[in-house]
Amino acid sequence: MSEIKFACPHCSQHIACDDLYCGERIDCPGCEWEMFIPVAFKERSHPCSTTLDFGSEKGRSQRASESRDQQQPSLLPLWVLLLLPFFLAFILISHRAGMVAVEWCFILCALAFGFYLAKVREHTGIGAFVVSLLYSFAMLVVYVIMALAILFMGCLVLIR
Repeated sequence: MSEIKFACPHCSQHIACDDLYCGERIDCPGCEWEMFIPVAFKERSHPCSTTLDFGSEKGRSQRASESRDQQQPSLLPLWVLLLLPFFLAFILISHRAGMVAVEWCFILCALAFGFYLAKVREHTGIGAFVVSLLYSFAMLVVYVIMALAILFMGCLVLIR
């Protein structure tokens, strides 16, 4: 039995325990943050960032380089797909397009939203397809709620 030393990722409290407790859930004695005791270094094929000395310059620079390497997916397409069908519907209606065209506009934007969100959340396989359809259905519900809110606000403006 050997002792492992690690630091709390939340408050950098130095913690030491026997390696028999690796993988167990504990609360940090310093800040009560829930965390798992890291697996002993000799059992891992690569070092884990939880075993770094979070107070050292080397630990801070390594964490900073790791966070730069992990690119966060852009949420801009989600915001565009949230608002785009309303603008397209306005343009289609102003050009006297039928309601079927407006409905398809909302359905296609909801499908694009669902598949992009499943990709961002890194779903794979058949589960990704099912989750995409669920996200798309949820987006259609959001579109209905937004349309009702716009209608309600328009009615309030007309009343005054």
